[in-house]
Amino acid sequence: MEMKIPQEAARSDRAVRHTLMPFTNSVFRPGHALETVQAIGDAKDRDIAMGEYYYFSGYPEKAVKAMEPYLVNEDTALRLSACLVYAYANLATGNIRHARHALTEMEKTFADSNDTPDAPAEAKAMSAFVSATAAVLLHLPLKDERVFETASLALLPPGLRFFFCYVQAHYVYLQGDYSRSIGNAEMALALQTQVYPIPTIYLRMIAVMSYMGLKKSDKAKE
Repeated sequence: MEMKIPQEAARSDRAVRHTLMPFTNSVFRPGHALETVQAIGDAKDRDIAMGEYYYFSGYPEKAVKAMEPYLVNEDTALRLSACLVYAYANLATGNIRHARHALTEMEKTFADSNDTPDAPAEAKAMSAFVSATAAVLLHLPLKDERVFETASLALLPPGLRFFFCYVQAHYVYLQGDYSRSIGNAEMALALQTQVYPIPTIYLRMIAVMSYMGLKKSDKAKE
């Protein structure tokens, strides 16, 4: 049965009570990802984290099902987390229309947050983070260059700061600036006082890609 996609998400960006991408933002030891998700106290954050877990574990259909109830949630963090994972999970299953709907919702949230002077800075940072992540990792043009300015690292939770460093490194990689990409990635890795497995994997991946772009295979292997 085809899922019904809501046409418009309810918005209340003045009330941000949850964590954006809680699983991506988690510190855990290898082999303990699922128990980390299950230990999250808030039920809604736990649902979002489970959807992320499904996506990163290679179960996009389960990720879609987990995220769908939150696509119209009034909380910015829940809604944007759901839209981001929902978009990528639907791309993995070949459902382009549903993915496009989620991408459109993220773009609208980013535009609305920038056009609303009294919108909370935290909500603006979250919407910019999600908008940049969606565009850059899908190799789409950034519709608004303000996205990197708005997504203030200081306003994001620690794990997402490192993931956003990955997004920025990927962005300059796509521009062919491999040395700058490596610098961004390696600086982020050096600044970690705890290992955030999801951002760390992606930071190392973009560093490898950039070293290969410079034909430094020994560095890439390292």
